[in-house]
Amino acid sequence: MWHSKEYKRGEEWRWWQRLAPHAQRWSGLERSRKHAEAHYPWWQRLAHVFIPHARNGYKPHAVRRHALAAYSLILVGAKVALSLGLFLTFPTPAYFSSLTAQRIITLTNEARTHIGIAPMQGNDVLQQSAAFKAEEMARQGYFAHTNPQGESPWEWFKRAGYVYTYAGENLAMDFNNAEEVVEAWMESPKHRENILNPKYRDIGIAVTTGAVDGRTVTLVVQHFGASFAPATSSSFAARGAVYGAVTGTPQVAAAAVESTIAAGRTWWDTALQVFPWVVGIFVLWLVLQLFLTIFVHVHIQHYGAVYATVLVIGLALGILSLNVHFLETLGNAPIVF
Repeated sequence: MWHSKEYKRGEEWRWWQRLAPHAQRWSGLERSRKHAEAHYPWWQRLAHVFIPHARNGYKPHAVRRHALAAYSLILVGAKVALSLGLFLTFPTPAYFSSLTAQRIITLTNEARTHIGIAPMQGNDVLQQSAAFKAEEMARQGYFAHTNPQGESPWEWFKRAGYVYTYAGENLAMDFNNAEEVVEAWMESPKHRENILNPKYRDIGIAVTTGAVDGRTVTLVVQHFGASFAPATSSSFAARGAVYGAVTGTPQVAAAAVESTIAAGRTWWDTALQVFPWVVGIFVLWLVLQLFLTIFVHVHIQHYGAVYATVLVIGLALGILSLNVHFLETLGNAPIVF
């Protein structure tokens, strides 16, 4: 393979010396080169940055040392800023669970009150029953209303000591904020009917993390109930069962919750969704840039730039796969049941 001596030394300015040697006589070679480049059409200046050609010594500015160093600093800085922000906002999983549970109750009650249904009250006993169920799912690694031993959801109400007339359960898995969970429930007719059931008076929420199908997920259990005891025998509201008519329409409640959720989007929700996409697009672009640098003129190679670009691609992929904060390991497309 042939290598140009002048390009190996990085003396890309020599093309100007060949085309206009008189330029040195009035303002110096480097100054003349920059003056000429400044008057190129925009597409030529763009090509100078991204496309290998004679005028840039077949070494685009996008893969030169200073550019690659800047990419690396930006990638590392963005990752550090994201992780630091998450640790400052949610220092522990327990703190995240506490805030998420309260936010779920708030959003659930907003959906009810918007169509004239009385809000539910947080109930410590129901919270305990939800915690029993969440902890068992995390411990045994399953996600279902009925556990592997065949016990129904209502077993957890009994163990917690909640004397019910009506009871219901919603489950969700694989999320990183309360808004995603409530939005997914409200989009599911069966779960929405549970949320908007006017028979329910009490609510309890439990949030925890555990391994399901070999990966770490967040689990949320939402328990509903009515603890008054009429003369009739107790009954259970299975998932999605409806008792009585709902004032207003479920669609109105769903639209109200969606509006509240859209207005309440948090920075970490946006960052956790956008950051992987941005890094992924950057990696694809850098791979394309490397391909152009190598194959536009295969007889002229700058091995240092090629190796450095490969290292930056590896750094970006490493950052993409590195999960420092526990929220980074969680999904953002909740599974509801």
